Amino acid sequence: MDRVEKIVKFRDDMPEKYKSKIINVGYLGESPEHKCRLEIDFENGMKLTIYDVSEQVYREMNSCKYGWEYYFAKSIYPNYNNQIEMIKN
Repeated sequence: MDRVEKIVKFRDDMPEKYKSKIINVGYLGESPEHKCRLEIDFENGMKLTIYDVSEQVYREMNSCKYGWEYYFAKSIYPNYNNQIEMIKN
C-alpha cells in the first residue's frame, strides 16, 4: 500500500471538513494560565484547537514520514475527536 492509499484509508471515516490539506501545526505547553494545546490550520480556512494533547504527540505529528494529514487521520482524530474545538471555519 503506498502513501496515498494509506491516507485515503484512514481519512474515509473522518468528516469531510477535516479532509483539507494541513498548512500549519503549532503547540502551546501547559502553564498556570492555560491548558496545553495543539493548533492545526487547514488550507480550507478551518483552524482547530485540541486541548490536553502531549508535546510528544506534537513531535510525532511533525516527524511523521507520511505527513501531517496522515498523522491527523491516524492518531489525532480517532483519539482526540471529542476534544477538538473549531476556532475558525
